[in-house]
Amino acid sequence: SQCYGKVFNELLFDAKTQISIHQASGQIDEAENRLSYLVVSRGTFLKWETTIRKAVQFITSSPLLNSDDVHVDIMIAVTVSSNSITEADKDALAKALKFLRVKVSFISTNG
Repeated sequence: SQCYGKVFNELLFDAKTQISIHQASGQIDEAENRLSYLVVSRGTFLKWETTIRKAVQFITSSPLLNSDDVHVDIMIAVTVSSNSITEADKDALAKALKFLRVKVSFISTNG
């Protein structure tokens, strides 16, 4: 999959935490020469803050990711029922998270 202008390959998916780690193909920047990872945390729209907290806790507890030798980006995958959240709500959340450099992907469910 592609995000942050990079192509990522999934390394691990933890079904219990609903978090996955993806590694970028190649380096983020030849000058920095660091490996690049993407942590994807899954949750609901109403619990998006918890979804971010889980990602941060996962990163800080991971020896692979908690290092100055790597670059880690965060994406949250937020499930929403088709008529529970407006497009304006989605846009507002995406814009707010952009300031934190956190990407958000909305996944619609029936119900």
